[in-house]
Amino acid sequence: MSFKTNSLFPSKEKWKSVIKKAVRQHETSHWRLRLEQHKDFSLFKEVHKSLQPATIWRLAKIRPDSLSLMKFLSRLCCKNPPEQPVLCSKCTHQYMHIEVVHALFECPFTDSPTRLQTFLETVRPVSAPRHEHLKNAEPATLVLYLMGMIDDVISDLMPTELYPEFLINYTNFLQSVLAA
Repeated sequence: MSFKTNSLFPSKEKWKSVIKKAVRQHETSHWRLRLEQHKDFSLFKEVHKSLQPATIWRLAKIRPDSLSLMKFLSRLCCKNPPEQPVLCSKCTHQYMHIEVVHALFECPFTDSPTRLQTFLETVRPVSAPRHEHLKNAEPATLVLYLMGMIDDVISDLMPTELYPEFLINYTNFLQSVLAA
């Protein structure tokens, strides 16, 4: 930095750029360290790899009416998978996934797999060739894709401009599944 070596202070624009870069580097370093040290962030760091607002919060910013739904999704995503098997209140089977994965794919006392398929076929604005790989995705991965938690996959699901409405509809669907 020229100020240190020859006492010349940079222009305002240059100084703002230097400060922004330094703050960004510090915050990114601090964020990565925090993700590594706290096991509570284990699921979050798998699905949100860069230091920027998650898709759900960007959506809540452009659609303030969706804030409560996005908070619901955030709570689902931030739940850690259980360390011990959890007993389902509906089917009395034990599961080791986050609650929504069990409710959508494993619980024999819900019609959620059929409802999910119907929902995706009727609501999603996705062209068949673009979503073919989702049919073979692991249930937990598919849930994270659909919840908007894996940022780089959204464009595989559908045109980006259609995603906000899809995510709002999907969140309403999830709430109905988990409330049943």
